[in-house]
This record gives sequence, C-alpha cells and structure tokens, in this order.
Amino acid sequence: MTEGEKLFQELWTKRNGCQFYPQIVVLGYVVDFYSFKLKLAVEVDGGYHLPVSQREKDEYRDQVLTKHGIKTVRIETTTDKAEMLRQIEKVKHTVWNLRRRKRRKPRPPPSINNPRLPAMGATG
Repeated sequence: MTEGEKLFQELWTKRNGCQFYPQIVVLGYVVDFYSFKLKLAVEVDGGYHLPVSQREKDEYRDQVLTKHGIKTVRIETTTDKAEMLRQIEKVKHTVWNLRRRKRRKPRPPPSINNPRLPAMGATG
C-alpha cells in the first residue's frame, strides 16, 4: 500500500461511516478501496497512472466496472493531510449521492386492487 493510500485509509475511517476494504479484487481487478454496500471503488492514483497507455487501461477498467454497477472515484495521491482531506471531499460527495439514490424507493403504481384506493364508483 502506498503512503497516499495509507493516508486515505487513516483519514477516511476516522471521519466517515462508510466502510472501505483495501486492496480488494473486483471482477479480476485489484481496486485500492472498495465498499461492498455501495458498490463503490476508490482509486488513489499516483505517478504510475500518468502515462497515456495507463490512463487508457484505467478508463477501460472503469467502463467494465460501470457495466457491472460499480462506481469508481479516482483521487490524486498525496502525503499532505490537508490536500488528502480535499480529495476525500470528492469521495464523500459520491457516497452521499449513492446513499441518497438507495433511499429512494419507487412507489408501486396505483392498482385497482389497492385497498387504500376508494372503490370504483364510490364518491368521496
């Protein structure tokens, strides 16, 4: 685990309720951090990810994960706590949005058999 990944793990677990597991294999890819509950992968990208060839591989990998319902958030690696906290805000925003979407439960459409609806022909 890189220094930036260690810092992310330290700062995240101290401030947030969503649990991320480090270095998890998902669909044959090792992701830096993964939340099973939210189907969210966090990648802490350093200099290794700068070459165009690596960025193309990362994009392809993100597309594969997305096709399987897994969201990927990429943040820049840093060993500076203040900067990592700014990067973590990006992850927090994504977690908040994913949780909000999960809470929205679709309501069933009105039905003739719904006991809460007045009987046909009844006046209210």
